[in-house]
Amino acid sequence: MKKSKWVLLVSLIIFVALTILTIKNEADSDGFSKYGFPLRFYSYTDGKCDNCNQGFKTTNLLLDILISVTASYIIISIINRLKAHYKNPQR
Repeated sequence: MKKSKWVLLVSLIIFVALTILTIKNEADSDGFSKYGFPLRFYSYTDGKCDNCNQGFKTTNLLLDILISVTASYIIISIINRLKAHYKNPQR
């Protein structure tokens, strides 16, 4: 599989896993439901709230995706270098 396909696959896995693992779903109890890691791209509340910063933030979503792609590219590059090193060790 080409490196770009691996980067996209690993990016998707990282993005979905971090989003699911860091969900705060507290809107039912007058809290906030927040999605996204490290930047929150969606927040919502059922409670009364004036001047609350809630809703969808496209910039944060795009930055989260960029962070996931960068992290997966670095991880795959390190794995490929380690494979190459152990395949042809320099003595």
